[in-house]
Amino acid sequence: MASLVQSLRIEGAVRQQHLAYLGSLVATRGQFSPWAVRNFWKKAEHVFATFSLSPEQSGRLRAAMTQRIGPRPSDLSRGQ
Repeated sequence: MASLVQSLRIEGAVRQQHLAYLGSLVATRGQFSPWAVRNFWKKAEHVFATFSLSPEQSGRLRAAMTQRIGPRPSDLSRGQ
């Protein structure tokens, strides 16, 4: 399961505020199916579009997700 959260400080303690649900993937034999990855990224990109993320924030978020689930299908077709 992947969620977009924002860290903030409340009464001196760090808390996370849930902003959006991005989706989930189930691995079979330790791998995600290409279909599932494509659908996950499609939903995640739709959610990203609803937020005003800076290019730096967007890049860090996509890099972290790529490390965990694999590249976006559009990145694969470009050879990235």
